[in-house]
Amino acid sequence: MKAQSILLRLLPLLLCTQYLTAQSIGIKTIAPLATLDINGSVAMREGTPLSIANGMNNNVAIDSMSYYRITAPTAIFTITGFLNGQDGQLLILYNATAYAMTIANQTGTAGNQIITGTNANLTIGAGGLVTLQYNSALAKWVCKASMGASSTSSWALTGNSSTVAGTNFIGTTDAQDLVFKTNNAETMRLSANSNVGINASSPNTKIDIDGGMTARTAPIINVTSDNQTLTVGNNSFIRLNSNGNSSLRNVLLTDGLQNGQIAMFYVSVSGTEGVKFQNSGNCRLAGNISTYNGDIVMLIWDNGFWYELSSVNN
Repeated sequence: MKAQSILLRLLPLLLCTQYLTAQSIGIKTIAPLATLDINGSVAMREGTPLSIANGMNNNVAIDSMSYYRITAPTAIFTITGFLNGQDGQLLILYNATAYAMTIANQTGTAGNQIITGTNANLTIGAGGLVTLQYNSALAKWVCKASMGASSTSSWALTGNSSTVAGTNFIGTTDAQDLVFKTNNAETMRLSANSNVGINASSPNTKIDIDGGMTARTAPIINVTSDNQTLTVGNNSFIRLNSNGNSSLRNVLLTDGLQNGQIAMFYVSVSGTEGVKFQNSGNCRLAGNISTYNGDIVMLIWDNGFWYELSSVNN
């Protein structure tokens, strides 16, 4: 019975295809060439779903597993670090959501953060994955590989977040033109001397347009009372209607937004109705301008006043 008991205890070892030699372990090989030498595949079982929410996720708790699918978020989300890392531990994250996952690059010396290796955040698209490894000397996770990722130091096709105006920009850092193309043909150029060309590859003025230019009409303004103030706002072409009054309506204008702003007014009335631009207040005109159906008045704003450029009586 004693011999039988010993045999039963040794049987699992006899049946096992694992070999130990000189501190190396071989699985399905009798001559392991590394500390762990496996003649076959390796499977990493999926861990319990991580507690990941929309938005920012700091110090996410993990267990002893190395592979996790992320499924919970219903909007874009960011991960800044993980708790419970062990030296050398691998962590593979698969983004099973339909939203972008941002792996935030370290922002200081605090532990559990992530070193992306790009000195910038990584954006992992839907269906992408990232592999991290914990380094106990750094007390941080180091990105080893990623798939479906883009660095936020570049511009993404669907836009970027967390940018800083003046720090992040589209352009060049040397004296070269910036060219914009559609259908692989140049349509706009910002030259090194700050001229803009539209369908003009060698712009000679601040705005050089090879083609037509349109100032679209703002919402129509109905002139319904005498001395009514018309809001110019951020518009250059304004259509004026009347409410059927048989005489001229005097109008006033709000201030321009920027020196050099041009405002063109087109009068669309009927019969003897009309609109009068008064040479007073913030308007410096050649005189009062009486307008009727089809007439046009063009003004320019400069140093606190609207000046008359032209008026056309039709």
